[in-house]
Amino acid sequence: MELTRVAHALGGLNITADEHWSSTILFDGVRVHPLVNYTRGRHQLGVSFERGRNPGLSYSI
Repeated sequence: MELTRVAHALGGLNITADEHWSSTILFDGVRVHPLVNYTRGRHQLGVSFERGRNPGLSYSI
């Protein structure tokens, strides 16, 4: 039995539109996952799209 290991590059790009809105594009080594974030003070609300399709919601302080 032979095992094959493959290394995947990870990365991301953050683009800020103004003081409240930003977008992040994450690459997990296989797929791209876009995110849109709204920041107000120390609160941040984000919408992510797993594989560019399945939406998710995040909130952080």
